[in-house]
Amino acid sequence: MSAFIVSDFHIAYILSSFDGHNGRSTIYGSDNKNVSFNLLTPEGFEEAANILLAQNYRSVSSLLKMSRFVPLTKWNRIPLSKTEPIQALKACGCYDYQSCETQDYWQTLACEIIQAIRLTNIHRLAGYDKAEWEIKEPSRISTQGAV
Repeated sequence: MSAFIVSDFHIAYILSSFDGHNGRSTIYGSDNKNVSFNLLTPEGFEEAANILLAQNYRSVSSLLKMSRFVPLTKWNRIPLSKTEPIQALKACGCYDYQSCETQDYWQTLACEIIQAIRLTNIHRLAGYDKAEWEIKEPSRISTQGAV
């Protein structure tokens, strides 16, 4: 097993790709209803970024002896127009892989943040809004691009 600390830019890119789909700008923790982050504010962005970085450090530290995590105080948002949904989805996958070495990763707030961002980026994919919500019959499925 191996893991590495993802770059600050990697985390900033992931968080910056959250577009507040359907007017939502806040991510809520499922187990603790008192936890929420408005990712469109500098404070919410910074708090979520440090949660992601801390979990990444926890993961790598579980494999390697590392110095203690020190949160960053300045995170830079990337304009949404400079993020691509497919790249954000891949970056979320990388983050999961690098941060899942703790036994509780899939129950952490960091994982919930990544899942919320993954969902908003699925909605940003080209053609998503035109796809059928429910598929009732084979004739309604587009075969463009089918193998």
